[in-house]
Amino acid sequence: MESKIYKKQWFFALLAGVLVLGSVSAEPIELWNKSVGGSPFDTGYGVAVDKNNNIIVIGSWTLKYDPDGDEVWNKTAEGLDVAVDSNNNIIVTGGIESFDDGEDDLWTIKYDPDGDEMWNRTAGGSSLDR
Repeated sequence: MESKIYKKQWFFALLAGVLVLGSVSAEPIELWNKSVGGSPFDTGYGVAVDKNNNIIVIGSWTLKYDPDGDEVWNKTAEGLDVAVDSNNNIIVTGGIESFDDGEDDLWTIKYDPDGDEMWNRTAGGSSLDR
């Protein structure tokens, strides 16, 4: 996955399975550019920016970059959406294969700013819950 980070206002788009980060500035200045993954199944789904301008990218993994584009941490947790709370904690949600007799269940995990898991929950019934 290739992502480009620009100064000014942030935007992201999911184009053909590739998450693109960029700017709506008339004259964008590329600050950094990262490619992650390698498998044709690696996908990006979303991005969030915390109060310190760290960038959290969610997809086939969860990645956190500092404002200079240096990787802070990464997790193998796959999610479909990401949010950052007022304390810069990161909440990732998605689906997970059920461990009981149901189908895929809803899954949510919360990380502190250092990437340490604060809690992890699943919910769902006997049918597909994603």
